[in-house]
Amino acid sequence: MLDARTRADSLVRVANIRAEIIIHSKGRFCGATFTKKDGSVRKMSFRLRGERDLHPEHGYLLVWDEDKKDFRQINVHTCTSIRVGGKDILNV
Repeated sequence: MLDARTRADSLVRVANIRAEIIIHSKGRFCGATFTKKDGSVRKMSFRLRGERDLHPEHGYLLVWDEDKKDFRQINVHTCTSIRVGGKDILNV
């Protein structure tokens, strides 16, 4: 059984891997399913738009929402699926 610190470190590493998948999409269209702050599940089509998007802080990554035509944040800690260029990369 993992102690609390080891489990927390593992969760941070997993979130960083999810963020890296999105960051390495290099502007291609992506999709993700994640849980929002209010507990609801959201599916979003997005892409990264510029250097300022590449600094996830506190588990959130700034992306351009293709449907809403505005910037939104994705909680990488709660992502259950990520698609890049139409291919499933992560599906938990």
